[in-house]
Amino acid sequence: MRFRLVQELAVDGVPVAVACRELGVSPSGYYEWRGRAPSARAVVDAALSTQIVEIHTMSRGSYGVPRMHLELRLGRGVRCGRKRIARLMRAAHVQGIYRSASVTVRCRRCTTTWCVVASWPMHRTGSGSQTSPSTYAPSS
Repeated sequence: MRFRLVQELAVDGVPVAVACRELGVSPSGYYEWRGRAPSARAVVDAALSTQIVEIHTMSRGSYGVPRMHLELRLGRGVRCGRKRIARLMRAAHVQGIYRSASVTVRCRRCTTTWCVVASWPMHRTGSGSQTSPSTYAPSS
């Protein structure tokens, strides 16, 4: 992590020796890190990110982490954890579509309750008799 910061500072024009001294790392260690090949995990993460973006595009942007995990695990046979997929989705700026928690509609015929579906023929009337299980009183 520190070597990556040294690299960013070097791009901004700060000498490598100064950045290494301030961050407490050796310049030889930075140059060795810079010449290394990417780790096996980084290579697999890059391939997995490509698949995640592909699945996200295929689902028209609707899949979140749980569905993405199921698609990778069951649909493509890729074994990976849900939290890893969440991390890679955040890194790729990919997010699923979500709905609000609940949608209620005020029934014109009811005076005391909120109907889940206002178009049901059986609903709670203003007289206080409940004729349908689809109505409920809000917990205000």
